[in-house]
Amino acid sequence: MNILIRALPALALSLPLAAQGVSLDKQGGALPGTATFPIAGTAGDQYFLLLSGVEQTTPVPSLGITLGITTDLIDACANTPTFLGTLDGAGRATATFQVPNIPALESLPLSFQAITSNGTLADVSNLVRLTAHDRKSTRLNSSHCSQ
Repeated sequence: MNILIRALPALALSLPLAAQGVSLDKQGGALPGTATFPIAGTAGDQYFLLLSGVEQTTPVPSLGITLGITTDLIDACANTPTFLGTLDGAGRATATFQVPNIPALESLPLSFQAITSNGTLADVSNLVRLTAHDRKSTRLNSSHCSQ
């Protein structure tokens, strides 16, 4: 978990408490193409979008939260410009993910969760899955899971 704290100094809290909720949604995701992830929470909160290929309960004691995914790709997420930021005055932000044109990604589920913090309180969003399909295909598998 030390890597999480280094990647997210604004979210490393001395007295973590539960915050008032954050939601994550998904739009798009064809192969190749762009998936967008609208994030809704409290205006001015910092956010960090996490991506993983593994769904697993992952406690983060330093933030007082539990994720539904692993932090195996945290470095890649920290280096993706729209995955880190501040929610606007309406409490909204949109992260984007460029789905590469790699046939091996077709039908491989990727899971996303957002973490938000105001510097005192941290919260984790619902889990959102993206399964990329060829743009020529008429099907796009997207599912949302509640925490």
